[in-house]
Amino acid sequence: MPSRRIMQINNLMRKEISDILRREINDPRLSSGFLAVTEVETSADLKNSTIYVSDVTGSLDRQKIMAALDKAGGYIHTALYPRLDLRVVPFLHFKWDSSIEQGVNISTKLDRILSETSVEAENRET
Repeated sequence: MPSRRIMQINNLMRKEISDILRREINDPRLSSGFLAVTEVETSADLKNSTIYVSDVTGSLDRQKIMAALDKAGGYIHTALYPRLDLRVVPFLHFKWDSSIEQGVNISTKLDRILSETSVEAENRET
C-alpha cells in the first residue's frame, strides 16, 4: 500500500490532470468533456506516474484518445510543475481504464434481467 504522501500526490495529480484536460487542452479528441481520470499511481521514488483514463459515455475511440494523450503528455507534464509542490514532476504514462465501461455493461445486464424477471412474474399472476 502506498504511503500517505504518495496517496496525497496521486489525488492531487488526478485533480490537476483532469482540470488541465478540461480547460487547457484544445485537442477535440480530448476536449469532449467525457474523458475521466479515474486513478493515478505514482511510484515510491516519484519518478513515474501511471494515469488511468476512461470514457464516461463509452462512445469515444480508445485508440484516438490514447494517441492524443501521448501527444499532449509533454504539455500536461509541464503544466503540472506550477500546480504541484514537488521538485520533480513524475513522468506520465497513460493507460486505458475499462472499469467504467464494465460497470455500465453489468448494470445494463442487471436491468435487463430484472425487467425479464418482473415480466415473468406478471405472466404467472395472470
